Amino acid sequence: MTDAFLLIGILDPGRFAGGALELDTRLARKAFEGLDTSLDLGQRVAYAYRMGLNNVAEGIVDISIGHGIDPRDYSLLAFGAAGPMMLPALLEETRVQRVIVPPHPGLFSAIGLLSSDLVYADSRSSYQVLTPDSAASINDVFERMEANLRRDLGDNVDRISFVRSFDGRLVGQTWETPFIDVPAGKLGPEQIEEMIENFHVAYQQRSGNRFDALPVQGVTYRVQLVVPAEQVRYDPLPDGGSAPPGRPMQVRYFTGEFLDAEEFERDQLPVGTHIRGPAVIREPTATTFVCPGQSAAVGRLGEIVIEREGE
Repeated sequence: MTDAFLLIGILDPGRFAGGALELDTRLARKAFEGLDTSLDLGQRVAYAYRMGLNNVAEGIVDISIGHGIDPRDYSLLAFGAAGPMMLPALLEETRVQRVIVPPHPGLFSAIGLLSSDLVYADSRSSYQVLTPDSAASINDVFERMEANLRRDLGDNVDRISFVRSFDGRLVGQTWETPFIDVPAGKLGPEQIEEMIENFHVAYQQRSGNRFDALPVQGVTYRVQLVVPAEQVRYDPLPDGGSAPPGRPMQVRYFTGEFLDAEEFERDQLPVGTHIRGPAVIREPTATTFVCPGQSAAVGRLGEIVIEREGE
């Protein structure tokens, strides 16, 4: 796919990986010319591009429909170095409303990692039917796990919290419903009743039924010790200014003919900028491709929102 993006003109060979690497267009062309097919070069590149996109679209649709989600109600978040290049071209195939490219998409996963709380976990198995009489023993299981986690972490962290859950099942079942919420603090008969109700609610959400008359058995008890991390935030950008005109370029092999397009630098696009495709928006860690028939708008946080023209 990289060779196709390079020959189409979406990738700049001299700016790959923020300019740390240079791509060889001649080798990309040679790779396509060496294919055993009667198609000309333009058809080979175009077909490879479309096949790659179709594979991604098929995965998105299969997963969303399989989970009962209508893609038409949602937007796609395009992150990573390749996401902004590929996903705008899938607006028609997936029928999502829009594609959103966050600031610094090539660093999006790293930003998420830095913003994620540190979580330490422990679990214990103890097959017990949830009744008022089992409250003390279940409470002891949770308290011992929490004490062990706190001891392992040491005294260097002040702000921590515990998150409890359990895997449960109806007595007689051979499978569990996982990660049912458990109240914090000391567990007594009232908290056990809350655990039972939480199980029935979760079970109904998963299966469409609930069986209140059947007893609930706890199988595995889980504790997470959470150390909060400082969150990375996107600050609103100031208003003002207008985008410089795009540099003329051509998109090759995209529709069987060369298309006149424009090329922009993302850091020069102020809030409110509107761009009509075909256009390429470049930045050090990613490239965004706005397809023909689409428009892109820069939002308040610097995000790029790509939609079909007229929507």
